Amino acid sequence: MSTDAIGFGLLSIAKYVPEHIRTNEFWGEDWRQRYTSRVQADVTAGVDKAVRDGRADVDPEVARGTTRWAHDLFRGAHERRVMREDELSSEMETGAAEQAIARSGIAKDNIDAYYGYSTVPDEIEPQNHCLVHHMLGLREETFAATLASGCATYLPMIMTASRMAQVGEHKHSVICVSGAMSKCTDYGYPGSVNVGDAAVASVVGKVDPGHGYIGHIQRSRGDLHRGIVMLPEGKPDVPWWQADIHKGRFYATNDDRKATHIMGARSATLCKEACHEVLDLHGYNVEDVDFICLPQSASWFGQALAEAVGLGDPRKWVPYEDHYKKFGHCVVASLPLNVCIAWETGRLKKGDLLLMYGAGAGFTQAATLYRWNLDPPAR
Repeated sequence: MSTDAIGFGLLSIAKYVPEHIRTNEFWGEDWRQRYTSRVQADVTAGVDKAVRDGRADVDPEVARGTTRWAHDLFRGAHERRVMREDELSSEMETGAAEQAIARSGIAKDNIDAYYGYSTVPDEIEPQNHCLVHHMLGLREETFAATLASGCATYLPMIMTASRMAQVGEHKHSVICVSGAMSKCTDYGYPGSVNVGDAAVASVVGKVDPGHGYIGHIQRSRGDLHRGIVMLPEGKPDVPWWQADIHKGRFYATNDDRKATHIMGARSATLCKEACHEVLDLHGYNVEDVDFICLPQSASWFGQALAEAVGLGDPRKWVPYEDHYKKFGHCVVASLPLNVCIAWETGRLKKGDLLLMYGAGAGFTQAATLYRWNLDPPAR
Protein backbone atom coordinates (compact mmCIF):
# COMPACT_ATOMS: atom_id res chain seq x y z
CA MET A 1 0.00 0.00 0.00
CA SER A 2 1.25 3.47 -0.87
CA THR A 3 2.16 5.61 2.13
CA ASP A 4 1.62 8.99 0.48
CA ALA A 5 -1.66 9.48 2.35
CA ILE A 6 -1.01 12.06 5.06
CA GLY A 7 -2.74 10.29 7.97
CA PHE A 8 -5.48 12.92 8.25
CA GLY A 9 -8.94 12.70 6.78
CA LEU A 10 -12.51 11.63 7.48
CA LEU A 11 -13.40 10.36 10.92
CA SER A 12 -17.04 10.00 9.90
CA ILE A 13 -19.62 10.73 7.24
CA ALA A 14 -23.39 11.12 7.63
CA LYS A 15 -26.33 12.22 5.51
CA TYR A 16 -29.59 13.96 6.30
CA VAL A 17 -32.46 13.63 3.83
CA PRO A 18 -35.96 15.09 4.39
CA GLU A 19 -38.79 12.73 5.28
CA HIS A 20 -41.09 13.71 2.41
CA ILE A 21 -40.76 11.54 -0.71
CA ARG A 22 -41.86 13.16 -3.97
CA THR A 23 -42.75 10.60 -6.63
CA ASN A 24 -43.37 11.08 -10.34
CA GLU A 25 -47.09 11.40 -9.62
CA PHE A 26 -46.38 14.98 -8.49
CA TRP A 27 -46.11 16.08 -12.14
CA GLY A 28 -49.60 16.08 -13.61
CA GLU A 29 -51.13 15.89 -17.06
CA ASP A 30 -50.76 19.62 -17.72
CA TRP A 31 -47.01 19.34 -17.15
CA ARG A 32 -46.80 16.40 -19.55
CA GLN A 33 -48.68 18.28 -22.25
CA ARG A 34 -46.42 21.32 -21.96
CA TYR A 35 -43.21 19.29 -21.81
CA THR A 36 -42.20 19.67 -25.46
CA SER A 37 -42.83 23.42 -25.60
CA ARG A 38 -40.79 24.10 -22.47
CA VAL A 39 -37.93 21.67 -22.86
CA GLN A 40 -35.97 23.99 -25.18
CA ALA A 41 -35.43 26.54 -22.40
CA ASP A 42 -34.68 23.98 -19.70
CA VAL A 43 -31.30 24.18 -17.99
CA THR A 44 -30.84 20.39 -18.02
CA ALA A 45 -32.21 19.66 -21.50
CA GLY A 46 -29.39 21.01 -23.66
CA VAL A 47 -27.46 17.74 -23.74
CA ASP A 48 -30.57 15.76 -24.70
CA LYS A 49 -31.19 18.11 -27.62
CA ALA A 50 -27.55 18.01 -28.72
CA VAL A 51 -27.69 14.22 -28.84
CA ARG A 52 -30.93 14.26 -30.83
CA ASP A 53 -29.38 16.76 -33.26
CA GLY A 54 -26.36 14.49 -33.71
CA ARG A 55 -23.81 17.11 -32.65
CA ALA A 56 -20.30 15.75 -33.02
CA ASP A 57 -18.94 17.49 -29.91
CA VAL A 58 -20.99 15.37 -27.47
CA ASP A 59 -18.85 12.86 -25.57
CA PRO A 60 -19.75 9.30 -26.63
CA GLU A 61 -20.28 8.23 -23.01
CA VAL A 62 -22.73 11.11 -22.56
CA ALA A 63 -24.54 10.27 -25.79
CA ARG A 64 -24.96 6.63 -24.78
CA GLY A 65 -26.23 7.60 -21.34
CA THR A 66 -28.80 10.14 -22.46
CA THR A 67 -30.07 7.86 -25.22
CA ARG A 68 -30.96 5.19 -22.66
CA TRP A 69 -33.61 7.46 -21.12
CA ALA A 70 -34.50 9.44 -24.23
CA HIS A 71 -38.17 8.39 -24.14
CA ASP A 72 -38.65 8.77 -20.37
CA LEU A 73 -40.04 12.18 -19.36
CA PHE A 74 -38.62 11.57 -15.87
CA ARG A 75 -35.15 10.61 -17.13
CA GLY A 76 -34.86 7.57 -14.90
CA ALA A 77 -35.92 9.36 -11.71
CA HIS A 78 -38.52 7.70 -9.49
CA GLU A 79 -38.26 9.44 -6.11
CA ARG A 80 -36.64 12.45 -4.48
CA ARG A 81 -36.50 13.67 -0.88
CA VAL A 82 -37.88 17.20 -0.64
CA MET A 83 -37.93 19.68 2.23
CA ARG A 84 -41.13 20.93 3.83
CA GLU A 85 -42.08 24.46 2.86
CA ASP A 86 -41.16 25.66 6.37
CA GLU A 87 -37.95 23.62 6.62
CA LEU A 88 -34.62 25.44 6.30
CA SER A 89 -31.19 24.46 5.04
CA SER A 90 -29.72 25.11 8.48
CA GLU A 91 -31.94 22.36 9.90
CA MET A 92 -30.71 19.83 7.36
CA GLU A 93 -27.11 20.86 7.96
CA THR A 94 -27.47 20.58 11.72
CA GLY A 95 -29.07 17.15 11.36
CA ALA A 96 -26.24 15.84 9.18
CA ALA A 97 -23.53 17.39 11.36
CA GLU A 98 -25.03 16.00 14.58
CA GLN A 99 -24.91 12.49 13.11
CA ALA A 100 -21.36 12.95 11.84
CA ILE A 101 -20.15 14.14 15.23
CA ALA A 102 -21.87 11.24 16.99
CA ARG A 103 -20.34 8.71 14.57
CA SER A 104 -16.87 10.20 14.98
CA GLY A 105 -16.84 9.82 18.75
CA ILE A 106 -15.34 13.32 19.09
CA ALA A 107 -16.82 15.50 21.81
CA LYS A 108 -18.20 18.85 20.65
CA ASP A 109 -15.77 20.65 22.99
CA ASN A 110 -12.98 19.16 20.87
CA ILE A 111 -14.29 20.50 17.57
CA ASP A 112 -12.01 23.35 16.47
CA ALA A 113 -13.60 24.39 13.16
CA TYR A 114 -16.82 24.26 11.18
CA TYR A 115 -16.79 24.67 7.39
CA GLY A 116 -20.19 24.95 5.75
CA TYR A 117 -21.75 25.66 2.39
CA SER A 118 -25.46 26.02 1.60
CA THR A 119 -26.67 26.06 -1.99
CA VAL A 120 -29.79 27.82 -0.71
CA PRO A 121 -28.87 29.42 2.65
CA ASP A 122 -31.54 30.61 5.05
CA GLU A 123 -30.73 34.20 4.04
CA ILE A 124 -28.99 35.64 0.98
CA GLU A 125 -26.44 36.96 3.47
CA PRO A 126 -25.10 35.88 5.90
CA GLN A 127 -24.39 32.28 4.99
CA ASN A 128 -25.33 29.57 7.49
CA HIS A 129 -21.96 28.76 9.07
CA CYS A 130 -22.35 30.76 12.30
CA LEU A 131 -26.00 29.75 12.67
CA VAL A 132 -25.27 26.03 12.33
CA HIS A 133 -22.24 26.43 14.62
CA HIS A 134 -24.66 27.84 17.21
CA MET A 135 -27.34 25.18 16.61
CA LEU A 136 -24.73 22.48 17.14
CA GLY A 137 -23.71 24.02 20.46
CA LEU A 138 -20.05 24.42 19.53
CA ARG A 139 -17.71 26.64 21.55
CA GLU A 140 -17.57 30.33 20.66
CA GLU A 141 -13.85 29.86 20.08
CA THR A 142 -14.56 27.28 17.36
CA PHE A 143 -13.70 28.70 13.95
CA ALA A 144 -16.65 28.90 11.55
CA ALA A 145 -16.68 29.85 7.87
CA THR A 146 -18.28 29.18 4.51
CA LEU A 147 -16.10 27.54 1.88
CA ALA A 148 -17.71 27.59 -1.55
CA SER A 149 -16.83 25.94 -4.86
CA GLY A 150 -20.32 25.18 -6.09
CA CYS A 151 -21.21 21.50 -6.37
CA ALA A 152 -17.53 20.57 -5.98
CA THR A 153 -17.28 22.11 -2.49
CA TYR A 154 -16.97 18.91 -0.44
CA LEU A 155 -13.57 18.17 -2.00
CA PRO A 156 -11.74 21.43 -1.18
CA MET A 157 -13.33 21.13 2.26
CA ILE A 158 -11.61 17.75 2.74
CA MET A 159 -8.32 19.24 1.53
CA THR A 160 -8.55 22.31 3.75
CA ALA A 161 -9.66 20.54 6.92
CA SER A 162 -7.13 17.70 6.47
CA ARG A 163 -4.23 20.07 5.91
CA MET A 164 -5.28 22.26 8.84
CA ALA A 165 -5.30 19.18 11.06
CA GLN A 166 -1.90 18.12 9.72
CA VAL A 167 -0.26 21.43 10.67
CA GLY A 168 -2.01 21.47 14.05
CA GLU A 169 -4.16 24.54 13.44
CA HIS A 170 -7.49 22.70 13.81
CA LYS A 171 -7.30 19.23 15.36
CA HIS A 172 -10.90 18.36 14.48
CA SER A 173 -13.18 20.03 11.94
CA VAL A 174 -16.76 19.51 10.85
CA ILE A 175 -17.42 19.96 7.12
CA CYS A 176 -20.99 20.17 5.87
CA VAL A 177 -22.79 20.93 2.59
CA SER A 178 -26.47 21.12 1.76
CA GLY A 179 -28.56 21.25 -1.38
CA ALA A 180 -32.07 22.68 -1.11
CA MET A 181 -32.88 23.41 -4.74
CA SER A 182 -36.52 22.42 -4.31
CA LYS A 183 -36.96 25.97 -3.00
CA CYS A 184 -35.58 27.48 -6.22
CA THR A 185 -37.06 25.23 -8.89
CA ASP A 186 -39.73 26.04 -11.44
CA TYR A 187 -41.79 22.86 -11.37
CA GLY A 188 -43.30 23.66 -14.74
CA TYR A 189 -40.01 22.86 -16.46
CA PRO A 190 -38.87 19.35 -17.46
CA GLY A 191 -35.63 19.54 -15.45
CA SER A 192 -37.58 19.87 -12.21
CA VAL A 193 -37.84 16.08 -12.09
CA ASN A 194 -34.14 15.98 -11.19
CA VAL A 195 -34.36 17.95 -7.98
CA GLY A 196 -33.87 16.47 -4.52
CA ASP A 197 -32.70 17.90 -1.19
CA ALA A 198 -30.04 16.61 1.21
CA ALA A 199 -27.19 17.56 3.52
CA VAL A 200 -23.98 15.59 4.14
CA ALA A 201 -21.40 16.18 6.87
CA SER A 202 -18.10 14.71 8.03
CA VAL A 203 -15.71 15.14 10.92
CA VAL A 204 -12.08 15.49 9.83
CA GLY A 205 -9.05 14.73 11.97
CA LYS A 206 -6.18 12.30 12.50
CA VAL A 207 -6.72 8.82 10.99
CA ASP A 208 -4.66 5.64 10.72
CA PRO A 209 -1.16 6.10 9.27
CA GLY A 210 -1.05 5.53 5.51
CA HIS A 211 -4.72 6.44 5.16
CA GLY A 212 -6.74 9.57 4.52
CA TYR A 213 -6.18 12.51 2.21
CA ILE A 214 -3.57 12.16 -0.55
CA GLY A 215 -3.96 15.06 -2.95
CA HIS A 216 -6.26 17.42 -4.79
CA ILE A 217 -6.39 19.43 -8.00
CA GLN A 218 -8.85 22.14 -8.92
CA ARG A 219 -9.58 23.90 -12.21
CA SER A 220 -11.46 27.19 -12.53
CA ARG A 221 -13.26 28.18 -15.74
CA GLY A 222 -14.70 31.67 -15.40
CA ASP A 223 -15.47 31.66 -19.12
CA LEU A 224 -18.31 29.24 -18.27
CA HIS A 225 -19.50 31.34 -15.33
CA ARG A 226 -23.07 31.88 -16.53
CA GLY A 227 -23.72 28.35 -17.73
CA ILE A 228 -25.86 27.75 -14.63
CA VAL A 229 -27.03 30.74 -12.62
CA MET A 230 -29.71 31.66 -10.12
CA LEU A 231 -31.85 34.42 -11.64
CA PRO A 232 -35.12 36.24 -10.90
CA GLU A 233 -38.02 34.64 -12.73
CA GLY A 234 -38.34 36.05 -16.25
CA LYS A 235 -35.87 38.89 -15.64
CA PRO A 236 -32.35 37.64 -16.34
CA ASP A 237 -30.94 41.18 -16.63
CA VAL A 238 -32.16 42.35 -13.21
CA PRO A 239 -29.54 41.93 -10.42
CA TRP A 240 -30.66 39.89 -7.44
CA TRP A 241 -30.20 42.88 -5.11
CA GLN A 242 -32.88 44.88 -6.94
CA ALA A 243 -35.71 42.95 -5.34
CA ASP A 244 -38.04 45.93 -5.69
CA ILE A 245 -37.80 45.55 -9.48
CA HIS A 246 -37.96 41.83 -10.15
CA LYS A 247 -40.49 40.89 -7.44
CA GLY A 248 -40.32 37.23 -8.35
CA ARG A 249 -38.83 33.94 -7.27
CA PHE A 250 -35.28 32.89 -8.05
CA TYR A 251 -34.74 29.86 -10.24
CA ALA A 252 -31.70 27.98 -11.51
CA THR A 253 -31.42 28.56 -15.24
CA ASN A 254 -28.90 28.86 -18.07
CA ASP A 255 -27.97 32.38 -19.12
CA ASP A 256 -25.18 31.24 -21.46
CA ARG A 257 -26.31 28.25 -23.51
CA LYS A 258 -22.92 27.71 -25.09
CA ALA A 259 -21.37 27.36 -21.63
CA THR A 260 -24.19 25.07 -20.48
CA HIS A 261 -23.62 22.89 -23.54
CA ILE A 262 -19.90 22.55 -22.83
CA MET A 263 -20.52 21.71 -19.16
CA GLY A 264 -22.97 18.95 -20.11
CA ALA A 265 -21.94 17.58 -23.49
CA ARG A 266 -18.24 17.55 -22.56
CA SER A 267 -18.74 16.51 -18.94
CA ALA A 268 -17.11 13.11 -19.43
CA THR A 269 -14.00 14.58 -21.06
CA LEU A 270 -13.74 17.30 -18.42
CA CYS A 271 -13.93 14.66 -15.68
CA LYS A 272 -11.36 12.44 -17.38
CA GLU A 273 -8.88 15.30 -17.73
CA ALA A 274 -9.14 16.34 -14.07
CA CYS A 275 -9.03 12.79 -12.69
CA HIS A 276 -6.03 11.78 -14.77
CA GLU A 277 -4.27 14.96 -13.72
CA VAL A 278 -4.54 14.18 -10.01
CA LEU A 279 -3.54 10.54 -10.63
CA ASP A 280 -0.48 11.57 -12.64
CA LEU A 281 0.47 14.15 -10.05
CA HIS A 282 0.72 11.48 -7.36
CA GLY A 283 2.18 8.68 -9.43
CA TYR A 284 -0.91 6.50 -9.82
CA ASN A 285 -2.52 4.86 -12.82
CA VAL A 286 -6.24 4.49 -13.30
CA GLU A 287 -5.77 0.73 -12.71
CA ASP A 288 -4.72 1.53 -9.13
CA VAL A 289 -8.12 3.06 -8.32
CA ASP A 290 -10.44 0.79 -6.35
CA PHE A 291 -13.49 3.05 -6.40
CA ILE A 292 -14.69 6.34 -7.86
CA CYS A 293 -17.32 8.61 -6.32
CA LEU A 294 -19.09 11.17 -8.47
CA PRO A 295 -22.12 13.44 -8.35
CA GLN A 296 -25.27 12.09 -9.97
CA SER A 297 -26.93 15.06 -11.61
CA ALA A 298 -28.75 12.76 -14.03
CA SER A 299 -29.48 9.06 -14.32
CA TRP A 300 -26.61 8.58 -16.77
CA PHE A 301 -24.07 10.94 -15.23
CA GLY A 302 -22.13 8.73 -12.81
CA GLN A 303 -21.71 5.81 -15.17
CA ALA A 304 -20.76 8.00 -18.15
CA LEU A 305 -18.04 9.79 -16.20
CA ALA A 306 -16.67 6.62 -14.62
CA GLU A 307 -16.40 4.99 -18.05
CA ALA A 308 -14.65 8.05 -19.48
CA VAL A 309 -12.04 7.94 -16.71
CA GLY A 310 -11.39 4.26 -17.51
CA LEU A 311 -13.34 2.74 -14.62
CA GLY A 312 -16.09 0.97 -16.50
CA ASP A 313 -16.29 -1.95 -14.05
CA PRO A 314 -19.71 -1.45 -12.36
CA ARG A 315 -18.24 -2.70 -9.07
CA LYS A 316 -16.19 0.51 -8.91
CA TRP A 317 -19.02 3.08 -8.76
CA VAL A 318 -22.46 3.53 -7.21
CA PRO A 319 -25.21 2.58 -9.68
CA TYR A 320 -27.96 5.06 -10.41
CA GLU A 321 -30.51 2.73 -8.77
CA ASP A 322 -28.90 3.31 -5.35
CA HIS A 323 -28.51 7.06 -5.72
CA TYR A 324 -30.24 9.12 -8.40
CA LYS A 325 -33.32 6.88 -8.68
CA LYS A 326 -34.02 7.33 -4.95
CA PHE A 327 -32.75 10.84 -4.20
CA GLY A 328 -32.60 12.78 -7.47
CA HIS A 329 -29.87 15.37 -7.90
CA CYS A 330 -28.97 17.00 -4.58
CA VAL A 331 -26.54 19.52 -6.15
CA VAL A 332 -23.61 20.19 -3.76
CA ALA A 333 -24.70 17.28 -1.54
CA SER A 334 -24.72 14.84 -4.47
CA LEU A 335 -21.01 13.95 -4.45
CA PRO A 336 -20.69 13.36 -0.67
CA LEU A 337 -24.04 11.53 -0.75
CA ASN A 338 -22.44 9.21 -3.30
CA VAL A 339 -19.50 8.67 -0.92
CA CYS A 340 -21.86 8.00 1.98
CA ILE A 341 -23.93 5.50 -0.03
CA ALA A 342 -20.77 3.72 -1.23
CA TRP A 343 -19.61 3.33 2.37
CA GLU A 344 -23.02 2.38 3.82
CA THR A 345 -23.59 -0.30 1.15
CA GLY A 346 -20.16 -1.88 1.68
CA ARG A 347 -18.86 -0.99 -1.76
CA LEU A 348 -16.15 1.25 -0.32
CA LYS A 349 -13.74 -0.70 1.90
CA LYS A 350 -10.96 0.29 4.25
CA GLY A 351 -7.69 0.59 2.34
CA ASP A 352 -9.35 1.32 -1.00
CA LEU A 353 -7.82 4.00 -3.19
CA LEU A 354 -10.75 6.35 -3.73
CA LEU A 355 -10.94 8.87 -6.55
CA MET A 356 -13.53 11.64 -6.12
CA TYR A 357 -14.60 14.18 -8.72
CA GLY A 358 -17.00 17.10 -8.59
CA ALA A 359 -17.91 20.00 -10.85
CA GLY A 360 -19.65 23.17 -9.74
CA ALA A 361 -21.32 26.17 -11.30
CA GLY A 362 -18.94 28.99 -11.77
CA PHE A 363 -17.34 26.80 -13.33
CA THR A 364 -15.14 24.68 -11.05
CA GLN A 365 -13.70 21.16 -11.39
CA ALA A 366 -12.14 19.31 -8.47
CA ALA A 367 -10.55 15.88 -8.19
CA THR A 368 -9.27 14.31 -4.98
CA LEU A 369 -7.33 11.14 -4.18
CA TYR A 370 -8.03 9.50 -0.85
CA ARG A 371 -7.04 6.25 0.91
CA TRP A 372 -10.27 5.10 2.57
CA ASN A 373 -9.93 4.66 6.32
CA LEU A 374 -13.41 4.08 7.75
CA ASP A 375 -14.48 0.66 9.00
CA PRO A 376 -17.79 -0.72 7.71
CA PRO A 377 -20.81 0.98 9.29
CA ALA A 378 -22.50 -0.67 12.23
CA ARG A 379 -25.55 -2.62 11.14
